[in-house]
Amino acid sequence: MKLAYRLAVVAGLLAMVPVRAHCQLGLFSADQRVAFTPDWHGERFADGRPKVPDAVLERLKNTDAEQSWDVLQDAGFRNQFEGNWTIINPGERMVGRVVTAVFMPRRPDVDSVIQANGKKEGRIGDENSWIIDILMPGDVLVVDLFGKIKDGTIVGDNLSTAIYAKSHNGLIVDGAVRDVTGIREIHGFQIYTRGVDPSALENVMLVGINVPIRIGQATVMPGDIAVGDPEGVTFIPPQLAQKVADDAEIGPYCCIDDQVTIEAGVVLHPHVVVTGKTRIGAGTVVHPFVSLGQPPQYGGFKREPSGLDIGRNNVLREYVTMNSGTDEAGIPTRVGDNGYFMVGVHIAHDCVVGDYVTMANSATLAGHVAIGDHV
Repeated sequence: MKLAYRLAVVAGLLAMVPVRAHCQLGLFSADQRVAFTPDWHGERFADGRPKVPDAVLERLKNTDAEQSWDVLQDAGFRNQFEGNWTIINPGERMVGRVVTAVFMPRRPDVDSVIQANGKKEGRIGDENSWIIDILMPGDVLVVDLFGKIKDGTIVGDNLSTAIYAKSHNGLIVDGAVRDVTGIREIHGFQIYTRGVDPSALENVMLVGINVPIRIGQATVMPGDIAVGDPEGVTFIPPQLAQKVADDAEIGPYCCIDDQVTIEAGVVLHPHVVVTGKTRIGAGTVVHPFVSLGQPPQYGGFKREPSGLDIGRNNVLREYVTMNSGTDEAGIPTRVGDNGYFMVGVHIAHDCVVGDYVTMANSATLAGHVAIGDHV
């Protein structure tokens, strides 16, 4: 089925679905969403969900599961990651504010109440289309379908197009999807799913929208921030989103050794290499193709332990290189705070560079050179 035709079909579907500020099927009110997210003190949507700022979401696109894990573990959040997904349309890291939905195996007496409530609210169509009602740009729809695969396909290509038209973001479903060939034509629409099946959604009932749900081993709240990467999905509580973003931003194709220490607010752009016992101070921005902590270019170096210590709030432009120290000096190569190192700068082993130092393009320091502050 071609994308243009699907868009026409979806336009009709969306016209049939009324837009409402609240969509809780009588289970969870906006006040309850506020009450269950007491640590969030920022802006909220009309439905009570926390509204993490767009700028924070953009920065979270440079985080990965390991970075988020450290912050969440330290804060006592032990059940926020879930792996083992099939990813459809992998690409740029998926980040968005969570809208939740939960299904259960159908029980006729309960489902009759749900259908009656849906009719009162003016809902039309199958229950899986009702969720689309409240999606906003930047939302990620997260669906608990209790791992069902056969007859557990939450969407095909038509409803996938509807979701993307409303949210411009992706879908996470502890269940299945169908029509993958068509879904792959929806460029930018990324799905994390447990599986794929040609069957339609059957014998289930929608029991809640924007309520707490379980996704595997993770507890997910409406307004959490979902961050998807190749390892899985991390659900970040809104009050910790800024802290995770501040922790560090590491771009693609960076190589970082186990001994490296990266402090809060560091930004590593793509293709940065950091080796050895190197510390990068808080707020430092490292541009592409920088190499830090490599062994010194010195014939007497015997691979003795040493290191490189870079202070806070420095800017390292493209192709900067800084080598580790040697045992002869007894200290690591040191760079102070608030420096600006232009393209191609090289700082060799055992140098000590002070605070507020600017080095012009391709400037080079040989080994054992000391520079004071404000140079």
